[in-house]
This record gives sequence, C-alpha cells and structure tokens, in this order.
Amino acid sequence: MKKILCVAAATLSLGLAGCSITHSVAVSDISGKGKPVSAKASTFNFLQLIPMSMDKSAQVASELNSQCQDKGVNGITTKTSSTNLLIGVLEKVEAKGYCNP
Repeated sequence: MKKILCVAAATLSLGLAGCSITHSVAVSDISGKGKPVSAKASTFNFLQLIPMSMDKSAQVASELNSQCQDKGVNGITTKTSSTNLLIGVLEKVEAKGYCNP
C-alpha cells in the first residue's frame, strides 16, 4: 500500500509540474522616428475569475507617454500573452513605441 501511495504521489507531482501552457501573439516590427521606449504590466488571474482590467493597458500607455516627457508616442506595437497555470492565469501586456521628436 505504501508503495502504491509513493507511485501515485510521484505521478501526481510530475503531472502538476507540467501543467503550464503559454499563449502568445507576435507582432511585426514598426520603425519610427525618435527614442525607442517600452513598458509592460502583468497580473495573476486566480482561477480565471477576473481577467486583466483595462487599467493595466492604460497604465502601460501612461508609462510610455511619461518616458517621452509627455510629447507623445508613435509607432506603438503591443504584445499580450497568457500563461495557464494550475490555479490561474498569468497575463502580460507589453508595448513598444517611439517618442515624437
């Protein structure tokens, strides 16, 4: 009986260690004029109950603009990804752009 429990525990731990799936979206590079800037944000969504809020996207956009001393940003590309874990999802958003001259 003890041997069966050890085998079951080992199988379960290996199974749980492999329960990660990553989804991502790639974007093409857009060249722009000015200094390149980037910003990112992430959040952990426990049991997939509450998805990433738009506040995170607004936070990334605000951070890009602040890196350009509020002159504005052009050529913005974004990348979002989500990693499914056993107890939830790790969601990330990343943006890159160029400061207006």
